[in-house]
Amino acid sequence: MINIMCLMHKSDEYGTILLQQKFKQTTKQSSNFAAMIARLLPFEFAETEHFLNELLEEEILKIDGEKMFCERMVKDADLSVKRSLVGSKGGKNTSKNNKKFAVAKVQANAEIETDIISEVDIKIKKQKIKNDEPIYRSFKHLCLYQSEFDKLFMNYTKEEIDTTLDAIENHKNNKNYTSLYLTANTWLKKDLERKLNTEQNGTKQTAADERLKRANEISEVSRLAKTILSNIDY
Repeated sequence: MINIMCLMHKSDEYGTILLQQKFKQTTKQSSNFAAMIARLLPFEFAETEHFLNELLEEEILKIDGEKMFCERMVKDADLSVKRSLVGSKGGKNTSKNNKKFAVAKVQANAEIETDIISEVDIKIKKQKIKNDEPIYRSFKHLCLYQSEFDKLFMNYTKEEIDTTLDAIENHKNNKNYTSLYLTANTWLKKDLERKLNTEQNGTKQTAADERLKRANEISEVSRLAKTILSNIDY
């Protein structure tokens, strides 16, 4: 979630992200924004959409048409810049005033970003406290709650889940993941798709081998028939 807020801090219009035309793929704007943001962050689409929806549900972010914004960042940035420029009235050198404006804006934005990130951190901590339930597996900064394991267990075996969790724990870039459940679910889906493709390819190959075998048998029968017919004395 912090990464999304950092993107808004770096955007041309502070605290605002505009949806690009090529990402207008569905009628659900939050999914469209998630698809666009996922391209800019080291997370899967599902993870990005999950955390974006959390920010929207907590009303930290809002979507208005093709614009997603943090109302507090927008208002506070404007207010801070105005306050910072109050003492610069009467300046004779326009260029100096412009420089003061730029410095004031950077300082104001930095202060606001710190406040917003702190607010998000507090909400995350409250959510963790709220989720006071048994943990199935945890390592480093990630954990999988028993209820989340139960969801995975509906579609995958315990062995498959544990093997995937081991792989995630040993993955050198696991520090980039923020949800063990979403990451495990994504990895398990991809592994299942690979297995299905392998099985389908194996089935196709077996069928092709059978057709080739039958074709060879027919050719052999035809050859023997011709040999027999050629030896018949009419």
